[in-house]
Amino acid sequence: GEIMKFEKNVMVKKYNDGVIEEVEDVILREFLLDININSKPIVKLLCIEKDLQELVTGYLITENIVRPEDIQNVDIKIDGNVCDVTLKDIDNTPSHVTTESGDYKNVPYNFTNRDEKVTPIDWDEETLLKISNFNLSGSQLFKETGNVHSVVLAKNGEIICQCDDIGRYNAFDKAVGTAVLNGEKLSDLIAFTSGRIPSSIVQKCINSGISVIVSRSAPTDISLELASKYNLSVIGFCKQSRLNIYRDFRKKD
Repeated sequence: GEIMKFEKNVMVKKYNDGVIEEVEDVILREFLLDININSKPIVKLLCIEKDLQELVTGYLITENIVRPEDIQNVDIKIDGNVCDVTLKDIDNTPSHVTTESGDYKNVPYNFTNRDEKVTPIDWDEETLLKISNFNLSGSQLFKETGNVHSVVLAKNGEIICQCDDIGRYNAFDKAVGTAVLNGEKLSDLIAFTSGRIPSSIVQKCINSGISVIVSRSAPTDISLELASKYNLSVIGFCKQSRLNIYRDFRKKD
């Protein structure tokens, strides 16, 4: 296909069963986005230059800087690799930023997390498998580069969006931002990630009000402690025809 601005063609030697051939291949360009909030530098996100408005919108929500319902009071301006966020009528300029994510380098910070339970929704195993398998079959960009994580958000068994990025946290934030900008209510949605379920992803779910997280892989101990405290359903190893239910808070009508 046609090459996008966040991609680059390179020559690569491919070794296959004793034979080497030189071919052209597509790789991703790294993009460093500087985010300032109310003129204060907050964080640098290592991402791809795609869906940046969605990325920043989701980031503000999943880091609990802005509530989804307050997002209309936020002005996001992106110029080059600098994003200026203006919070109107929101008294929550974070002081500084920490995260265990490999996507943020050397940024000291401590946002406060949302301290309320999520509202469980109903779900069934077969639907989770169907959507997880779709997500794991890869986005268009994954098929081209093999180098992105994908996150799907679904509602009542229907896919709302699939977003991807080099970093799994960015992919999650883009999906949340996309859903909110499309007028979706996050508490109705189920999140599917091609990444694992560390506590940082669980916290992003809780901060945004998402009540179900589904992964191809496993949660950690702290993830399950948080899930138990906040009523988050956690499903791991969800692929092909099997899954593990680590926490089950589904609401049965």
